[in-house]
Amino acid sequence: MKSTTPRKPLSKRKRFEILKRDGFVCKYCGRSPAAVPLTVDHVIPIAGGGTDTPDNLVAACEDCNAGKSAVHLGNRKYEAVGKEAIEKQKEHAEQIAAFLDAQKDIEAQRGKVRDGLLGYWEFVVGPMSQSMYNMLDSLIRQYSIDVINEAIYITAKKLGKARAKFDPETALKQTKYFYGVMRNYRERGDLGLW
Repeated sequence: MKSTTPRKPLSKRKRFEILKRDGFVCKYCGRSPAAVPLTVDHVIPIAGGGTDTPDNLVAACEDCNAGKSAVHLGNRKYEAVGKEAIEKQKEHAEQIAAFLDAQKDIEAQRGKVRDGLLGYWEFVVGPMSQSMYNMLDSLIRQYSIDVINEAIYITAKKLGKARAKFDPETALKQTKYFYGVMRNYRERGDLGLW
């Protein structure tokens, strides 16, 4: 049975609601917008008597929609593909959310360690330069906290505690000396006697 009424395009809102309902994945192949642009397809084509009701609309990538054209697909096949694709997409979304949460926790812990190292440096060495502070994250990823703390202690022991007021020349000497201690550790495997 062919439709005799002129076809009206779906509203943007309706398209969005269908894509959202279907988990933003193609119901036919399971691809997401990260791989291909998505459209909305009529399961029962308009040419075959289909309607614009939500139960006749599914998310489809451009390739599948163009390949299907006006061919009727049974609901049974659609439901099996759709449920599996939605479950995979949900699992993928959960994995991404868990990964992002773990990254936030790691960054929060690095921030605590960075602040601790800053406090220790300022207690035993004096005011820290911005360039030294900027390198703390890199140091934390490469070395244990004990090694970094020992290198800070060696720097303080050799150069003495700086004045409470920031002095760029002194801060540069302290930073260079500290990096020398860390370079020797990298090359020799121990901090050695300075």
